[in-house]
Amino acid sequence: MMTSFVFMFVVINAYCQADSAKGFNDNRFIITGGVNLHHNVMGEIGVLYGNILGDNDKFGPLGLKGVRLASEFNTDSKNFILGPKISYEFDLIFLGLRMSIIDYKESNLNDFRFVPEIGLTLIGCIDLFYGVNIPLTHERISAISLSRLSLIININLPGYKALLN
Repeated sequence: MMTSFVFMFVVINAYCQADSAKGFNDNRFIITGGVNLHHNVMGEIGVLYGNILGDNDKFGPLGLKGVRLASEFNTDSKNFILGPKISYEFDLIFLGLRMSIIDYKESNLNDFRFVPEIGLTLIGCIDLFYGVNIPLTHERISAISLSRLSLIININLPGYKALLN
């Protein structure tokens, strides 16, 4: 499984590099990664498919919007937790919104959650969000709290270029 994930990451990364010449409003793949704080720290890696908001000539990039496929994971080998998720994200200048459905898995437990998040963004390049993990099933994983703090980096090349100029 890990080999498949690495292969997918390499293929998407190659596509994103070829994709960086597109205009702002064209759909593109954006690699994402970060950390989520529950009762413990969990990593996250994924890909967002969407577009960069803004105008090439007048303002530059203003944010991004799109659908994200990602997975959260911890590094505890005794109580490994994996949380595949699908999200919709909308970031505009300094305000970001995200809604996710996450299916956390630990051993034989499935903890299905709806997660609305709001927070600060830097034109979609870096997100610092606060969210609420709303349970949708009766099963609970004790390491997943009802609230969360997320720090996500979106590898958004036009956004980083605008920040540096």
